[in-house]
Amino acid sequence: MQPKYYGAAADYRKSGGPGFRFDRKLVMILGGGVVAILFIVIALGLINSAGSAPKNDLETLVAREQAFAAFINENQQSINTSDLKKIAAEGALLITSDQNELTAQLNTQYGVTEVPGDIVTAETDTASAATLKTALASGQFDHIFIGLLQDKIAAIQALANKVQSSASDELLTALKQSNITLQTLDKELTALKL
Repeated sequence: MQPKYYGAAADYRKSGGPGFRFDRKLVMILGGGVVAILFIVIALGLINSAGSAPKNDLETLVAREQAFAAFINENQQSINTSDLKKIAAEGALLITSDQNELTAQLNTQYGVTEVPGDIVTAETDTASAATLKTALASGQFDHIFIGLLQDKIAAIQALANKVQSSASDELLTALKQSNITLQTLDKELTALKL
């Protein structure tokens, strides 16, 4: 047998507690508000994480081009062939110019005036020195140097293509110019008969 409630006790049981009235409309509004807030938080998180990847890639690209120009400049004295010396000198100048434009875009788009030191360190080539020293001793410097340059060109182009997928119009223009420089340099290196 179920107990019967009379008076205040009956009202208490129907309402769910003292002073509480279950209002379906209020619950729906509050639930919708919570869902909307969660959606906004998730969307902002995705936007922020997506925005940092292109920035990091652009910083890495700038550092990679800096390292490439430095690699050419550091090894110019060891080049034997006059044609390769000319190509390397012009390539270093053009790459430096392209890198300066990419640095300007990095500053314009992300407010970064200088590539972080950890990225510069990661992109600095420390492995090729021993290879080039051995190549110099064996009389194969130019041939090995060309191969290393072409490997570096391919690495820069791969990263530039990745950055290009999320680039603004101004950055896209700078990336296209850099790509033209790299393609021209690669063609000239390939055309050398050593």
